[in-house]
Amino acid sequence: MSDIEHIEFVSSSTISSMEYDHLMSNLDVHFKNGGVYRFCGVPDNILDEIKNTESVGRYFHSNIKNKFDFIRKI
Repeated sequence: MSDIEHIEFVSSSTISSMEYDHLMSNLDVHFKNGGVYRFCGVPDNILDEIKNTESVGRYFHSNIKNKFDFIRKI
């Protein structure tokens, strides 16, 4: 397994993709409007839940946004 895992979201209306760094526990969220944010200290189990959720946007707002420190990358 690579240290960086990339996931595409075709059906999401707001999020285009995410990249998870397994070594650093950083989650980069790429939004369809062009913004990219890095969320720090995100545990591995969050990634598994994202892969199995019905709504990526809803999951993001409930479980990631305002729960982890972040920086805007672009």
